[in-house]
Parts: sequence; structure tokens; C-alpha cells
Amino acid sequence: AFTHPAIRQMVLKLHYFDIAGVAEACRLAFAISGIAFEDVRIKPADWPAKKEANVYPMNQLPVLEFEDGTMVCQSSAILRYVASLNPSANLYPADNRERLRVDEMLGIVADVRAKIGATIYMTDESQKEAARKV
Repeated sequence: AFTHPAIRQMVLKLHYFDIAGVAEACRLAFAISGIAFEDVRIKPADWPAKKEANVYPMNQLPVLEFEDGTMVCQSSAILRYVASLNPSANLYPADNRERLRVDEMLGIVADVRAKIGATIYMTDESQKEAARKV
């Protein structure tokens, strides 16, 4: 694991369902950066009780939890944070303009994912195809 002094003692936990989904990019960023983390997998049967108890901010997953208990949601924010922890992994640029381009691409991916995700349960193929046009 990466041993940069600023994060050597940091204990990070990534909470998400036991699927790849939107947290997979964050898991990959941890792996590529060589940063150890705890991968907390939420069972679908446990989610309703956690949601009812407001365990997670905004009742959303994924969530990144810090050692002091602070939790942050939103996969894109978590991804950018993790990608910036180890500059030598070259996952997130230091240059503002280059970061802007990366953020632009991440936004485009999110838009496409939202468009396709909204069609998952559609049964009419022609409606599904029309809804997926970008």
C-alpha cells in the first residue's frame, strides 16, 4: 500500500452495496494508487434499516468514512478525492485546466449513466431505445 506520510495512518472505509456499480471506480482508484482501505459491503437486506436510521449522509451510497467518523457521499467527489491522494499514480492532474478536462469527462459519463439507468426497467424496446439517445 502507498505510504505517503499524510495518509499513512489514515483509515478510510468505502461503504457500498456488494456490487460494482458507481463505487467500482473508487475501488479501482484505491487499488491503482496503492492506498489501503476497508471495503464495507452492504447487504441488500440491511439497507432498509440503515436508510430508516439515517446511517449515511443523504441516505445515499457510496460513502467514504474517515477515521473520525466523518462520512462523505457522492461517488464523483469520493473518486476525485481518492485519485488526488497519491499524485505519483497520475489519476487526477495537479494542473487546473487538465483537472477541468477530467471533470468534464466525468460529468459526461455521469450524464450518460443517468440516461441509461432511467431505462433499465422499461419493457418496451422502442421506448427504451428512444430514451437512451444522447
